[in-house]
Amino acid sequence: MKFYTMPKKRAFLHSLNMPLLRFMVIVICMAVQGVGKACTIVAVSGRVTEDGRPLLLKNRDSNSVKTIIKIGSVNDHTYLSQNTVGSNWALSGYNDKGFAIINSHSYNMPNSSDGWNAYIMQLALERCVTVDQFEHLLDSLPKPIPVCSNYGVIDALGHAAIFETSAYTYVKYDADSVDCGYIIRTNFSFSQDTTGVYLITPTSLPRYEIASNYLEDAFATNGCIAKEHLFGLTRCLVDRYGEDLRDIAPYDEQDTMPVEFRNYVPRFTTTSAMIIQGVLPNESPQLTVAWTMLGPPLVSVTVPYLITTRNVLPQKAKPGYHGSSWFAYHGQNLKNNFFIDNYTIDLAKLYNLCETGVMQIIDSIEGHILDRGNELVENYREGLATCFDVEYYYSWVDNYVEEQYTQFGLFGTIWNTIEENTQTEEPGEQSMEYYDLMGHPVKDVKDDAIIKKSGNTGIILN
Repeated sequence: MKFYTMPKKRAFLHSLNMPLLRFMVIVICMAVQGVGKACTIVAVSGRVTEDGRPLLLKNRDSNSVKTIIKIGSVNDHTYLSQNTVGSNWALSGYNDKGFAIINSHSYNMPNSSDGWNAYIMQLALERCVTVDQFEHLLDSLPKPIPVCSNYGVIDALGHAAIFETSAYTYVKYDADSVDCGYIIRTNFSFSQDTTGVYLITPTSLPRYEIASNYLEDAFATNGCIAKEHLFGLTRCLVDRYGEDLRDIAPYDEQDTMPVEFRNYVPRFTTTSAMIIQGVLPNESPQLTVAWTMLGPPLVSVTVPYLITTRNVLPQKAKPGYHGSSWFAYHGQNLKNNFFIDNYTIDLAKLYNLCETGVMQIIDSIEGHILDRGNELVENYREGLATCFDVEYYYSWVDNYVEEQYTQFGLFGTIWNTIEENTQTEEPGEQSMEYYDLMGHPVKDVKDDAIIKKSGNTGIILN
């Protein structure tokens, strides 16, 4: 898969001034708040997407790197979310009603704290079906809410919006109402005072400019925004001035080239990315897909995650070694191979002319995963694939990434988190579980049933 690159030599100009006292207050606030919550989010209306389905992107920055994918059910809502280990609060996700939500921390919200930033997303996944219902949720919560967040949401009706939310109020921005059809947020809110944002959260303006330039050029070139453009944004090696690091790539991985890597969309603290693709108005909301890099996007493969009746996931997206997922754990290890310090990378190890950089190797591995994943998703939408095909795909992904990481030497000792089957009884008729083609359990199996067996699972074909 080849990622979109925007043209060079373009930047926004900013002139932000402030009194000395305000400068001192902001520096103190920055020290207290830290720099780990530097997410970049995008909400895209289906009006401007390649296939008419709305999109959400969350490029997540955090000091919490042990990330997993989780499926849960509450209040007749089944949801798929990205979580950190030990937390029951979603970092992003969607439910089987077609409602999806992401967020970024907002540092310029007055009189606000971030205690419920993720909790609001969890409540929304458990309760909301539409964007309007999410707005009602915000209205109904007792004030003040301990929250300072930009929430991106979409629903099965085709709505896409961002809510800039503080302790007492919120401002809604409708993606379908803006000319470009998409809304970008980093770590500040436009509804609040933006004076001095570059001091409160130094990387927010550069990331906002990069994302704005990138999507503007993507739309100008293609006439639409595709999910692949959002994949590429999470891995964008172009800075705010349009300089592309790939233009200065060294010859091979041995040709050491330290490069400052500070004001980019992907950063040292970037732990994952999720691109949620909604549905068309006439489609089942259960066809929503979360295309997810469960680890630093520069060096983590993208896998499509679906909610099915069997609630299956790849083993390597679940808790494994030290509680983290396999994907997140190895992504962090690979990231540490090319970061010299928090703000400097060895470009040779990440990207080079011989295509032996770890980003390029991951790209080649991901290509096959996405080829099969796109085919699976399309077949699932058309009713040509079942939840069992999704399960088989996940099993293949588990084995394929293990094989490819070994082949390319991306880790030393093989760490296999696929649980061993400890069942000692041979699967027989007394232990078989039967399902129809939609994945629903079947208790009474007819004598003339045509059954496809796999282990102790039987799929009734007629």
